[in-house]
Amino acid sequence: MKTKQLVSATVAAFLLATPSAFAENNKHNFILDIANIDVDQEFGNVTYLGNDSSIFVGLGYAYQIDISDSLFVKPKVIFYLSDMDINDTDGTSDKSNLSSMSSYLVDVGYNQNKFSYYGTVGVTSATYERTVSNSVSSASDAALTYGFGIGYNINDKTAIDLGYQATDLEYNSISGAMYDISLSNVKLGFAYKF
Repeated sequence: MKTKQLVSATVAAFLLATPSAFAENNKHNFILDIANIDVDQEFGNVTYLGNDSSIFVGLGYAYQIDISDSLFVKPKVIFYLSDMDINDTDGTSDKSNLSSMSSYLVDVGYNQNKFSYYGTVGVTSATYERTVSNSVSSASDAALTYGFGIGYNINDKTAIDLGYQATDLEYNSISGAMYDISLSNVKLGFAYKF
């Protein structure tokens, strides 16, 4: 239920802008994110199963709503095209897979000349598949995402940003086991404004 409310709030943020605001130039952003995602996984919040990292590529859309000359709100959605396998560190053939990741976020920030500084809050969802002794179970979850970053406007049409985000997902397997998946990522983003 909490997840639906958070996603609904993010969608509502997109709709807060008036129709005439959507006609403004350079407020729409096509986003390409390249994120180095580090995953820590625990079983039952007690047994450490290991960690791994992988490069995820994401595509998305954002719309910047200027509150004043220097303050802005930027709702965005990003769909990641990658997945990753995570092998347990205990020497068994047990493994996990993280896939179908998407983020529904809102940046709140401050523009200063060509630079912008922002905080991020929203929801990230993903599918977690667990293979134990050749038995496979999977589940999806969504959880709070938070972070911060700095952006630089190269010109009127292009921008880059460097940011950090963190999310904690929890999955219940078919057997009732609880898995805690902590995601943290450093991302390099490219935006084309239109």
